[in-house]
Amino acid sequence: MSAHDEASRLAELRAWLAAKGIESDDDGDRVMFAFTGENGTYPGVLLARESQDEVVMYSVAPLAFPAELRTAAALFLTRVNYGLAQGNFELDLDDGEVRYKTIAALHGADIDDTVMGPLVLVNLSTMDRYVPALFELLTGADPHETARAAG
Repeated sequence: MSAHDEASRLAELRAWLAAKGIESDDDGDRVMFAFTGENGTYPGVLLARESQDEVVMYSVAPLAFPAELRTAAALFLTRVNYGLAQGNFELDLDDGEVRYKTIAALHGADIDDTVMGPLVLVNLSTMDRYVPALFELLTGADPHETARAAG
């Protein structure tokens, strides 16, 4: 049996955030927190997936695309994802939510700055970088030109 289980991993995630002065909450399956960047405030979600021995982080954009703009959002996010080295954007086609996902493979390691620093930094800085372009799409901007300009 692994030295860690999902409950202990969630406790490690809460402790890591607390050590950074970040308030969090959890529902037994995930740890939630908020981050404020230059371009907005984003809910953050951390999941401990014991069966894969990894931590998954999502940040959620402070917007949702209405049905008539989801195709444009999907085109934009596909173009942006193509050039991203770490992580990817996801679009919920049912409700228009946009989130960014990063994953850290733990290989039995503890939750610490070595693991979490890059996971969180890449995630939140990427979301913060692209949020202005997402808001442009809500005003009807061309997804191809917007992706080109944002890249």
